[in-house]
Amino acid sequence: MRVAQRLKTNMALGASVKRHFPMRKVDDVVEFFRAQLESDNEPDLALLSIVTGYIENLLTFHRNVGVEPPASEAAKQQQCFPVVECGPIEALHAKFACQIKGSLDLSALDTDTVAGTRDLIKRVSDVIWSSLTRSYYKDRPHLQSLYSYLTGKGNEDRRGQPIPQDKSWLYLNGHAIQCTRATEVAALVSAINPTISPTTDSTELVSLQQQLLWLLYDKGHLRNYPMALGNLGELEGLFPTPGRPPPQDLFAEAVHASRTYYHNHHVYPYTYLGGFLFRSGRLKEALRAWADAADVIRKFNYGREDEEIYKEFMEIANELVPQLVKLSSSGDGSLLQDPGCFAHLLRFYDGLCAWEEGSATPVLHIGWARPLVGTIAKFPATVRAAASVHASTGEEEEEAAESKNHKDAPPSVSKEDSKKSSEASSQDSTVSDLSLLSLFALAHTRLQLLLISARVASPFHVLIEWSVVPRFLSKGIVAGYHACAENILNPDYLLGCGEPFSTKNGNNVVSASFSWRRKRVLVLNRE
Repeated sequence: MRVAQRLKTNMALGASVKRHFPMRKVDDVVEFFRAQLESDNEPDLALLSIVTGYIENLLTFHRNVGVEPPASEAAKQQQCFPVVECGPIEALHAKFACQIKGSLDLSALDTDTVAGTRDLIKRVSDVIWSSLTRSYYKDRPHLQSLYSYLTGKGNEDRRGQPIPQDKSWLYLNGHAIQCTRATEVAALVSAINPTISPTTDSTELVSLQQQLLWLLYDKGHLRNYPMALGNLGELEGLFPTPGRPPPQDLFAEAVHASRTYYHNHHVYPYTYLGGFLFRSGRLKEALRAWADAADVIRKFNYGREDEEIYKEFMEIANELVPQLVKLSSSGDGSLLQDPGCFAHLLRFYDGLCAWEEGSATPVLHIGWARPLVGTIAKFPATVRAAASVHASTGEEEEEAAESKNHKDAPPSVSKEDSKKSSEASSQDSTVSDLSLLSLFALAHTRLQLLLISARVASPFHVLIEWSVVPRFLSKGIVAGYHACAENILNPDYLLGCGEPFSTKNGNNVVSASFSWRRKRVLVLNRE
């Protein structure tokens, strides 16, 4: 209904809009957004998207990023900020209105019903998809605005595939954000990308995005938007605003929103939090936050369209975690002496294994093995032996754990709570909701065996509850379990060559493959 009403209205810019032009600085754009949000009419998303896209294009496209002479930050921003005139914006706005309304016959649609509204949305989507261009993809970091869409040239592109919701991270497994018009404005602002080059961002765009997010935050429009809260927290961590809440409070709000409104199906609040804690030198808390992120991603199946979150986890696993361990080694080394931290490392990789389970596209490959081997090797055998693993018993326990999360207050990341958490993990380093079987899962990747290798170096044995899982395990994998107590895996095999097990007494090499199911397994420390 709202779509139809918007299409039926006059799309020409009125005097109340034109009075905001020309915009010469960040504050002018912020006031323009404020006026749109406070107007009696709904914000004009097309107009706002064209304005932000116009500014982003001018500040990032072929911009000279050489060394600038010293000057105050405010002076530099005012000097570099483009002048936004009304003429180009109004022309693009009219072009978009004509393109959409000229391709639709509203009289043939019954927009008073849900089915009619869905048909209208589909037809608008058809118009957009049919006019997308190949050149539209050339500058992928900045293609999210209507400005990029309207100024592209080239041939028509094909429409995408149907949306798969089941266990799809891209569509949040059916837990998408329920948007108001103001939430849609927040999404538009969050999509601003200040990247000029891989190593350079536009300070003007960063400032614009930060101030617009605070505007939306003050009006309560980010309360149920974890991604935007995390985005604002990261900006505050890099460029603090005097008198505003600290970044950790914003990350806590983001995590709380994910747990309260979306059954803890949002990954980015935890990755944002982990990155902030890592940069702040709070290494144990950072590792825990990344493990919490992996606990969320285990709820999804990996697909090729998930490349952005894949890159996020790959950076954490192959760059940040090794750096974290290196920093701890050169410092007091307390992280490497904490069984709880080793348990968080296992939980992190277990989440990635569960993400791959049931996916048509593999997640883990041999490129993940070397960093993992180096990281695990830093933990002493006594520390690895002190971490006990308890598997979840099924979906009911997972749902119970989620419902508990909904009732919890926003997580605190204060130093006092961090100290209490660290002390508790030292006393009882038990990881709940972690299935040891997933450490063996998908044996063709070899990576899961690395976790067993780390444990084999210390005395332990695995006890399988025969009343629960005998029909799911082959004799070969059972022999593999028992062999873990006596044999150490061959490191060369884990990195791509040789046999899987090296034996002390000339015993036959044990190898096994199996179809994995998540069932109960107990890991017992042997004294």
